[in-house]
Amino acid sequence: MIKNKHLLAAIIAVSVVMTACGQSAATTEVTEEVTVASTEASSEEESTVASEALVSTEVSENEAAEEESGFTVTVSDDQIMYATEIADIRDLPNEEGEEVGQLEQNEEVTVTGYVESYNGEPCLWYQIGDNQFVNAAYLNDKPVAVQQTAAKKKSTTSSTKKNTQQQTDAAAQAAAAQKAAQAAAAQQAAQQAAAQQEYYYDDVDLIDDGVDHYVEIGWGSDGGESVE
Repeated sequence: MIKNKHLLAAIIAVSVVMTACGQSAATTEVTEEVTVASTEASSEEESTVASEALVSTEVSENEAAEEESGFTVTVSDDQIMYATEIADIRDLPNEEGEEVGQLEQNEEVTVTGYVESYNGEPCLWYQIGDNQFVNAAYLNDKPVAVQQTAAKKKSTTSSTKKNTQQQTDAAAQAAAAQKAAQAAAAQQAAQQAAAQQEYYYDDVDLIDDGVDHYVEIGWGSDGGESVE
């Protein structure tokens, strides 16, 4: 009986020790989890602060660049675009920028950014390279249809032919008018020459001798010699 009591007491003691060890291990695991969570939260907070500081720095740099140059380029994902017609490439996002190149109609370019204001004035220019800008009005995400280009070419050819015909007609009319004027001048000259061949006489008795004398008064003009 006494032996059974000692055995029971030993079992209870072992149970208590095992329970205490289990609680200690559980406590240790909880403490480790809290420590890890706290470390992760601290890292995330530090990362957020660093990101905000980087963004703030970039904003400050962009503002400084805009104040110096008059514009800021917003970087975008690369996009393929096409020239809708012949377009100038300038070193500034403004018509006052120096022309550094030219795009042909339907020429393909890669847009890497855009500018929405220049010196405080709203605008929209696309950046296609370092210091290379094209007015957004001349770029499209699709090429111009070939049919439209052919129709425009046909219209231009027709207009050119029409202008050429008009110029030819005008030249013919001018030549005809000049010829008519020359003919009129020739006719007038002939009439004047014929008129100069006529003699005009005035019946005047210069000498009282019973004979009629005449005075030639010219080739259609005053003056002349006396003739009988």
